[in-house]
Amino acid sequence: MPTVHTAPPPRSAARRGGPTITVADSPRAAQWLRAIAARTEKPWQVRELGDEVPYGLLVLTQPGEYPEALRHWIAAHQVVVSLDSPQGRSLAFSNRIQTFTFSEGRNDADLTARDLRLTPSGQLRFVAFNRSALTRIGLEDPDDLYPALAALACAVWLGVPLSLAGEVVSDPAVLWRPQEIKMA
Repeated sequence: MPTVHTAPPPRSAARRGGPTITVADSPRAAQWLRAIAARTEKPWQVRELGDEVPYGLLVLTQPGEYPEALRHWIAAHQVVVSLDSPQGRSLAFSNRIQTFTFSEGRNDADLTARDLRLTPSGQLRFVAFNRSALTRIGLEDPDDLYPALAALACAVWLGVPLSLAGEVVSDPAVLWRPQEIKMA
């Protein structure tokens, strides 16, 4: 079984006042990372990938579905990436860049989700764990699994306890969802 080459969190972050985190393919992951930074008072600069070239830490939620984001990885210093796609595995095992990995079920990832269950109300429940911690996560929308794992992995890599990051990701109030308002 290949070994994931996990790197320590970025050292240059202290000089800039906090790491710059560029989320390539998930506004939800960016929103969760902003909420985790606010809750933990971390000086993270979280942004979404636009035309600018990312620097610092790049988060790729599902690299296979967003191949245009892969062209930016070389400019990043570190990458948080899913091992559940061939492109993500290739990037993680390339030894060209520091990576922190996440997966739905792969034991060789730095952060893994297991015991996925849908509740009768349609919520997704699962256990997220790494080598030193385990926490239970609940998501309102099952489609948010990979953005949630990406946000959790990034936060854990940057030193936030998994249990605290899990509380933020599980809090439905963090993700404001517009609702249709009926006027009488």
